[in-house]
Amino acid sequence: MVNSIENMQSTRDILIEGFTARLHREGLVPGSIDQYVRSVNALIGAFPERRPQDLSRDDVETWIDMVARDVSPATTNLRIAALKRFYAYLVDREIVTGANPTARLKASKLHRRKVDWLQADEDQALLKAPTTPQERIVVGLLRHTGLRIGEARGLRVRDVDFERGEVRIHAAKSESGIRIVPIRGEAVVELKAWLGYLDKHGRAAPDAYFLSTRNGTPMQANQARDLVKRCARRAGVRVTGDGTHDSSVSCHTLRRTFGSYLLNKGARLETVARLLGHADTRTTERCYAALLPDTVRDDMWKALSA
Repeated sequence: MVNSIENMQSTRDILIEGFTARLHREGLVPGSIDQYVRSVNALIGAFPERRPQDLSRDDVETWIDMVARDVSPATTNLRIAALKRFYAYLVDREIVTGANPTARLKASKLHRRKVDWLQADEDQALLKAPTTPQERIVVGLLRHTGLRIGEARGLRVRDVDFERGEVRIHAAKSESGIRIVPIRGEAVVELKAWLGYLDKHGRAAPDAYFLSTRNGTPMQANQARDLVKRCARRAGVRVTGDGTHDSSVSCHTLRRTFGSYLLNKGARLETVARLLGHADTRTTERCYAALLPDTVRDDMWKALSA
């Protein structure tokens, strides 16, 4: 019995490894891959004595309904998307030869949430809050480039080009494989200060990670998130609880602020989408960029005066 369970686990591990490799080839960002794999592992972990390809539609839907009680609709939809992608992979590999148990799974409709970005006073307060080199570079880099935390972790020193005034992101979703984000002003000041810090500690080689730690590895995503929240608490921005323990500001809040700030400064939606690495401007409009009422009014008067 023990050997049977061990063999089952080995089979599942092989499927997960293959699925993960497929997601990498398809260009998903590391954060999305982690979320997809966690969702699939959660499902197959609920059926330890059965192979994923042997689960029925009823098995999958019952599990989805059970875990949906404890999470948000958005999280449930993420899990559904992960499972549909996993079983599509199994069908493609002819590991599932019968009916796809996820074929009729449907995501629930979500109410459109207000775009979570920092207002001008919050933005300035947060930018002034960092006190350490690590805090300054994490807040400054994410706020002034709109990078995802996974993209920021993958940056190398050579990807930050001060002569050309740009940061190069090696993004599989881009047609060219590289996305360019121009930098100027405060962004250049913060990035140069950090490069000086790296050089002082012998970590400024072209191939070194830009957000490197003392042992040469990229800063962990959780550490970056903690740094952002620490600065937000210190600045008194979006503080939750009793006013001292946490903040709702996240790394993605800075990404949304980057997009919304540019949009309200007159940048075209298509430009903001390109800078954020979105193939579809609807994603930018729905999730990352918000227009201030004054911007809408000014655009209207400008159009009517033309």
